[in-house]
Amino acid sequence: MPLEVTLTQQADTELRKQVYSIITEAIEKARRDSDLDKPFLKKGATAKWLEVDPKTITKMVAEGLTCHYTAGVQLFSKQEVKQFILDHGL
Repeated sequence: MPLEVTLTQQADTELRKQVYSIITEAIEKARRDSDLDKPFLKKGATAKWLEVDPKTITKMVAEGLTCHYTAGVQLFSKQEVKQFILDHGL
């Protein structure tokens, strides 16, 4: 026998707001954790994003993939990586 819960309109509205808030926060955290919104990635994150070994990124740089340095950190533009793959393949 299924359990049935009846909520007042106010309780229903509050519950919906809480669920929406929890889901929104989880999505935002997942986006941050996955580097989805970052236009530049470090070498390891670039490899993870492309699902390749970091050595593949090193090879791509040797073949002409542009990398940028800031404070001694090697960064890759997602846009440039995408274009490089379109032009040269992976």
